[in-house]
Amino acid sequence: MFTLLKVFKGRVGHCNVPFDCTEDGKNLGTWLKTQRAQKKKGDIDSLREKQLEDVGVVWGTTLSKQWEKNFLLLSNFKQREGHSNVPKNHIENGMKLGKWLTAQRYQKKKRKLGVILENRLEDSGVVWNIPAEQWESNYRLLLKFQQREGHSNVPSQHIEDGMKLGKWLTGQRYQKKQRKLDRILENRLEDLGVVWGVLSERWENNYCLLVKFHQREGHSKVPNRHMEEDTSLGNWLHTQRQQKKKGKLDSKYEKQLDEIGVVWAGVVWDNLSEQWENNYCLLVKFQQREGHSNVPSKHIEDGMKLGRWLSTQRMQKKKGKLDLSLEKRLEDVGVKWDVYAKQWERNYCLLLKFQQREGLL
Repeated sequence: MFTLLKVFKGRVGHCNVPFDCTEDGKNLGTWLKTQRAQKKKGDIDSLREKQLEDVGVVWGTTLSKQWEKNFLLLSNFKQREGHSNVPKNHIENGMKLGKWLTAQRYQKKKRKLGVILENRLEDSGVVWNIPAEQWESNYRLLLKFQQREGHSNVPSQHIEDGMKLGKWLTGQRYQKKQRKLDRILENRLEDLGVVWGVLSERWENNYCLLVKFHQREGHSKVPNRHMEEDTSLGNWLHTQRQQKKKGKLDSKYEKQLDEIGVVWAGVVWDNLSEQWENNYCLLVKFQQREGHSNVPSKHIEDGMKLGRWLSTQRMQKKKGKLDLSLEKRLEDVGVKWDVYAKQWERNYCLLLKFQQREGLL
């Protein structure tokens, strides 16, 4: 029987013979169980005990028939799926394989899983530390994203190969903020270009777009709906104004925006001023297209009632309530305040022309 045990080991690589295993017609499993029972009672010959230990018999490990069945199911799962990370609630051929594997991990953690069983599970590809393995898997996806996109600023809702990579990265940033992220993992993420203060970086990127807008347009008065390089720059600037109004804008950001008020004609905080600026931009657009600023009273430009707005400016001017700086800017684009007087003069000129041609009034 000892010779058959060595044959078994040579074939499968261990001496953990299942209870119902036969070798060359002999019930090797039952025999080995008897040797363990004798060892437990102290009835085994010391020479035979040593022979069995030398060939690899572990006294404290008796593999049950059920364990072997589950291990076979695990092997089948691996062959089919390409890995041994069985989902916790997975059922294989009617057996709760996921729960069984969870139990093996628990036994390993408590140091109650025999070395032989541990080695067999590891040889089958079982990973003991699932969170660590999942982290590595997501890190590989992040590397793939970085190599394809040229950066590691993954959008929060982005899914990469079926994994919610954006949410995972958000979680890493939260762990970093709470000082719970391992320093080694932190360094690895930084090596891929991960920016921890992503909101600060996004603010700076939008600010750079504002600078670019000013350099092109000559001012920083961005219309509400304006898009700059696929970014809603107008909405972003509107948000900064709202934050400023509520006293929630970071003083550092406020200072940066105040500074461009000196260099690039400034950022207008007041909401009414913002609307005035938007309408003024539409007036400039009208003037450049039509060659004059005499907007008809019912004219609509890009959804705005530009004609009515200009009529309001004339009314404010007439009542002495229009700011002089705004008045001058309107005059610079050719706005005439007494539009009716101008129309009378034009008609009078036509009348003179008629009189000269016809010789009568």
